[in-house]
Order: sequence, then C-alpha cells, then structure tokens
Amino acid sequence: MKSVGQGKEQRRLLRRLRLPTSRPQLPATLVATVKTDLNRLRSLRLRAMAVAVGVGFAPIFLVWAATGFDTSSEEVFRLFMAVMPVAIVVGWWLGWRMVRPVELLTNAALNRALDASPEAGFDLGRTDEFGALAIALDTLVSRLEQQNQANVGFVADLAHELKNPLAAIRVVGERLSADPEDVRQARMARILERSTARLDALVSELLELARTESGLHGEGWQHVDLSALATGVVDTIAGDPRYEAVTFEVNAETAVTVLGVPGRIETALRNLIDNAASFNVPGESGPAGGRVWVDVIAEGGRAVVRVCDTGPGISADDLPKVFDRFFTTRSGDRKGTGLGLALVSAVARAHRGEATVTSDPGVETCFTLRLWAENSQ
Repeated sequence: MKSVGQGKEQRRLLRRLRLPTSRPQLPATLVATVKTDLNRLRSLRLRAMAVAVGVGFAPIFLVWAATGFDTSSEEVFRLFMAVMPVAIVVGWWLGWRMVRPVELLTNAALNRALDASPEAGFDLGRTDEFGALAIALDTLVSRLEQQNQANVGFVADLAHELKNPLAAIRVVGERLSADPEDVRQARMARILERSTARLDALVSELLELARTESGLHGEGWQHVDLSALATGVVDTIAGDPRYEAVTFEVNAETAVTVLGVPGRIETALRNLIDNAASFNVPGESGPAGGRVWVDVIAEGGRAVVRVCDTGPGISADDLPKVFDRFFTTRSGDRKGTGLGLALVSAVARAHRGEATVTSDPGVETCFTLRLWAENSQ
C-alpha cells in the first residue's frame, strides 16, 4: 500500500509541475523535497499578492484617516470598490512574475534528474538575474555530467586492462593442471581456475555495467520485439541441464515492442530469468524444484516484462538492496558477482524505464522491467 500511495503522490506532483506522469518511480526524499519547495513558492506568491493589495489599500487608509475614520463616507467606499480588483489583479501578476521563473527552473531540473543521459538545458530565454542563474545551473550540471562520463570511462578502461593479466593467469592454471599425478599441483590448479573464472566474470559484468551506465551512446538502437526476445531467452535457459527440474512458462502478447539496444535488453532479461531459475532448483525451492513464469504485456502505454518464481523469496530487509552493486545473499560456490541485478536496473534506466521487485516469501517473487512508451516515439 505504501508504494501505491507514493505512486499517486508522485503523479499529483508531476501534474502540478506540468510534466509527463509516465515516469519511473522517484525517490520518496526527492518527492518530499520538491513538494516542500513548491509549497514555499506558493507561499511566496501569496505574500507578494498580500504586499500588492496592501500597497493598493494604503491610500484608502490615508483618505479614511483624513476624514477622521468616518465610517459613513461614500467616497471611501467607492474608492475601496475601485481599488480592490486592481490591487488583486496586480498582486496576482506580481506573484506570478516573481515565482514563475523559479517554477520553470524546478521543472527543468526535475526533467534532467529523470533522464538517463540529460541533454535539455536550463535556458529560460531571459537576460535578468533568473537567466543568469539558469546559465550557472546549466554549466554546473554539464560539468558534473562530464565528470561522471569520465569516471565511467575510467572504470571501463580499467576493466578492459584487467582482461590481459586474467588471460595470462588462466594459461598458468591450465599448465598446472597438465600433470594429473601431482595431487597438490592439481588442487592448486582447480583453485586458480575457479578464482580466475570468478574474477573474469566480475570484470566482464563491471565493464558491461560501466558501458550501460554511460547511457548507451553510439550503440545500435532499434525496435525490439520483447515477446520474441523473452521467449528466446526462456527457451535457452530452459535447456540448461542445471534447470531441468524447473518448470518454465511464457505468457506473451504479440507485437510488444520498444526502441532500445537489443543486446542490452536481452542481457537484462537473461539475468532476471536465470536468477529466478537458480532459486528454484531442487534444494532451493523444495525437493521437486519450482516454477518460473514470464509475462510480456503492454500496460498503460508501456512495455512490461514481469519475471516471477515460486522460490524462497526475498526478506523485507533485503528488498531495498536487491539492485545495489555487489549485493548478494548467497555464499560459497553459489555466490555470484552481485552485479547481475544492478546491471538490470542500469539497462532499465538507460532506456528511461525502471526495474522493481516485490516478494511474498515462500509464495512468489516478481521482478518487473518497464520500458516507457515515450522511448518509442
């Protein structure tokens, strides 16, 4: 119920800002901050109106005082009736004139905060102090975006550079395992092989995460049939011998498409479905294995992929951390890199969508990937 209430509150806020309501879920702290700022702007507008009305009625008070505060004076009444509408109109105009530029800046800032790779500026088309403030904010955000892109590029370069020494270590491991009669050497070779494989997977996912978080610039964007893509991914994972005891099901509407990068979306779907299947093998979801089903639908102008399973579920304490980098509840040989679901979230944001999760432990867990309709316009 809390998330539903937050969603309604966000839609009311976006309508108030004259922004599209089909947006990913905003953090509650951001919604609260913007609401507070808007209430302050409304208060400022009312105060400006009050000042204008007060200034308008000041001459009336002086005239009334000159008559000795004669309450029967018709001149005072006529003057009151003449000045009142003018003062209200001037007060409203003055309040609007003072607050409107700040409201435009608020709208532009929120729009940029919601874009995966913001490009819209803060230009108000003004040459006054508000125009200068807009230019200063635009310069600040542009510099921050450049720094973020530099950081992402550094991580990508670092991950790429780690690939070469990993390949050398893998070759050494293979040489060590060439002599099966040396038990100690063979054991060291197995440890080295497992560690290298884990580190290689970590570097690969870190590299892919960095590229995705950079906004997927320069990649091949095209119309993607989510129904066909999800069906193909399920067929591939269902053929994995590890999941032969897991029941898979796909419920896909026809022609559910979105504009995106096919390889990235496929990676996100593969991570979600493989993650669900891994928690439904015998031992994880009872002795007989569990069930995984994938729904692909068009909902409210959005393309929605929902991956659900009957596994053990996710505790309420862990739900907020599911999409965090390196978060995992597994240990030992079954422990992954902790980047799979973080990559799913990054892919969703790069396509101006969102990834969410709900869980009823012991009953079902559902991951939902929403790719917003505005991407296909």
